[in-house]
Amino acid sequence: MRKLFSIGVFFLAIIFASQAQQGDLSFNAGATANLPIGDFSDAYGMGWGISLKGLYDVRTEGQLTFTTGYSHFGLKESYD
Repeated sequence: MRKLFSIGVFFLAIIFASQAQQGDLSFNAGATANLPIGDFSDAYGMGWGISLKGLYDVRTEGQLTFTTGYSHFGLKESYD
């Protein structure tokens, strides 16, 4: 549990440090903790993920957004 907490703190530090904004284009990166729900939680445990977001200022009224990410869930050893 302590190792998982340390990894989480590390990813939070990366999130806050990795925002590069200059001009009309900006990028953000993030880390996620994923909880499986419903039938999916019968076979899979907690997961983690990363996400990347790009923002482009079209005008003062709005932005175009591109978001992508990756999620990984651990398989439980036994499930019903």
